[in-house]
Amino acid sequence: RRELESIGMRSCYRGLYVGPSGKAEGLVVERLEAIPPKEIVETDSVRYDYSGSSEDSPGALIPLEVVFRHSLTDQSSFFERNPDTPLKPGHRFPTPLVERFTKLEPTDRFVSTDEEARRIGRISGKILLELELRATLLSLWLRRECALRDLDLIDGKFEFGLDREGRVILADAIGPDELRLLEKRKGFHSDPVNDPAKPGRPARLSKEFLREYYRDGEWFREITDRKKSAALLPGWQKTVKAPVPRLPAEALSRATALYRSLERRFRPETVLLFGSGAREHSIARRLLES
Repeated sequence: RRELESIGMRSCYRGLYVGPSGKAEGLVVERLEAIPPKEIVETDSVRYDYSGSSEDSPGALIPLEVVFRHSLTDQSSFFERNPDTPLKPGHRFPTPLVERFTKLEPTDRFVSTDEEARRIGRISGKILLELELRATLLSLWLRRECALRDLDLIDGKFEFGLDREGRVILADAIGPDELRLLEKRKGFHSDPVNDPAKPGRPARLSKEFLREYYRDGEWFREITDRKKSAALLPGWQKTVKAPVPRLPAEALSRATALYRSLERRFRPETVLLFGSGAREHSIARRLLES
C-alpha cells in the first residue's frame, strides 16, 4: 500500500484484521458495490443494459477490466481480435497499449470505443481518461519493479472502483493471477514452471500453464466453441455437458512452485552471513544466485 501511495495510487486495502486471539486472521478492504447490468434477452441474443446506476457513483466497482500490454506473445488475445495485424509475437510497444474489457458479463468482451467504455463503466470522460493514465503509470512502475528482479512484464490487468469520496482506487490485488511474466535470468529455468515442450524459451511465470492440462480435452473445446457463439445467454457455464477434467498432482506442484518463486523474488528473506573466509564468500555468492 505504501509503495502504491508513493506514486499516487489508492487501493481498497485498509489493513489486517486482528481477531479475538490477538492474531491477524484476514484482510480489511473497502467494500465496493458491484452493480450488475440488466440482462435483456432478445430473439436469439442477449444484450446488457448498464443504465441502472448514475455516472461516477461513489463506493461502486467500475465494471471494466483495464488491460495493459508492453509486448505481445504468441498466445495473446490481441492476435485473435486483429487477424490482419502486421505485428508479430515479440513485438514491444514504445508506450503501453491499454485496452478495456467487460467485467460483469458472462464472458469478458472487448470494449472498442471510449463511448462504450463510458456507458459500461458508468463513468464520465474525465474518470475514463484517469483510468487510462493510471493504468499506464502503474504498468510502467510494475515493469520497473519486475525488471529490478530480472523479470520481464509482458501484460496484465487492473480493476478499479470509486471510493466514498468518488476517488479512483484499485479494487483488486496485483499478483501472478493478473500478470504475465517471463524469466530474464540467463540459464535460470526452474523445472516446475518452465515449459518442458520448448526448453529454449524463457520460463513463463504465470498461471497460463494450467491451460496445458485442459487444452486437448472435450471440456475446453466445448467452452471455446460456445464462447464464439453470438447467442451466449446468462448462466451458460452451467449448461456445459463435458465434465471438468481433474488436474494432476504435477499441476499443483507447478502452481505451488510458481507462487513461491515469485514470493521469494518480491519478498526476499533477510540473511545475515558471518565470516570473511573463502567458504563464506562462496556461500554469499550462491545465495545471491539463488
